[in-house]
Amino acid sequence: MRPFDHHIYSLLLNHDCVIVPSFGGFVASREPARFDRDREVAVPPARKIEFDAFLRKNDGLLVRRLVDSERVSYPEA
Repeated sequence: MRPFDHHIYSLLLNHDCVIVPSFGGFVASREPARFDRDREVAVPPARKIEFDAFLRKNDGLLVRRLVDSERVSYPEA
């Protein structure tokens, strides 16, 4: 079985939010490219990942991933 964080990471590549049921959710937001005048460098666009402990309701995304990739039942996932 792959490490749990591998599944979260993989899902965040294509989704803006991954909820771990009864734990919380990881939310990705986009930061635009900008120019840092102090350092005189261009900073490329990026994604910032934050954790929200109030996102606890199961949306099924992570569970479906575990069922499909790890071949476990839905209750196990």
